[in-house]
Amino acid sequence: MLEQNNWRYCGKCHALFFDGYPDKGKCPADGAHEAIGYNFVLPHNIAETPNAQKDWEFCVKCNGMFFNGYPDKGKCPTGGGHQHHPEAYRFILPHNIAETPNAQKDWEFCVKCNGMFFNGYPDKGKCPAGGGHQHHPEAYRFVLPHPIHPSINLEDRFTEIFVSGSGFTPNSQVKIFYSYRDSYSFHTNGADNPLVSSTETNGSFSGATFNLTGSGTITYINVKVVDNVTNTEAVASLRGDA
Repeated sequence: MLEQNNWRYCGKCHALFFDGYPDKGKCPADGAHEAIGYNFVLPHNIAETPNAQKDWEFCVKCNGMFFNGYPDKGKCPTGGGHQHHPEAYRFILPHNIAETPNAQKDWEFCVKCNGMFFNGYPDKGKCPAGGGHQHHPEAYRFVLPHPIHPSINLEDRFTEIFVSGSGFTPNSQVKIFYSYRDSYSFHTNGADNPLVSSTETNGSFSGATFNLTGSGTITYINVKVVDNVTNTEAVASLRGDA
């Protein structure tokens, strides 16, 4: 399937925008869009289905996602209607399906601006047509995929190990499990005693450490980090593999 990542929720206006350029577009809440939360990976240039709607496109003026299936192009925060690029991707967005740990519900079409906005909060954000965004009670309820591809890095500080990672669920937590061997025994923090670290808005974490205790040479240091939302794992090792 053809997909594009870097679609993000704007914490200022609550709309969906493309965060893959240095220029973050135009936010109706003033200034540029501000990315928070999941990194959505959206299908494009594939066939429309009963549960996936075509005609969603990138606006070259504001960097937002808008519905291009009507003659009226809605309201862009830069003025006038939204504008697509003739050679840009044509997104086919899933709707009216079950939410999963890797797909978020409550995304909806705004009848005032034709943009895609998150309707999961009492606050409906800032619409370029004025006031908050507004959904249609009989319109599709979009469920946008945000698969994660986490990785971790281990820094060997001789008597302690520093653990950092990226690609996890944003604004959540991860559980860190470790094990290693010394000259005489096996050490582990155990399944019931993980280290816990919070992830940032970009899905990264840092600052997690554990001390190496034991006698003689310490080898076979293995670390597993588990995403709290999806249970996706990332593993790494130092000083030999177990």
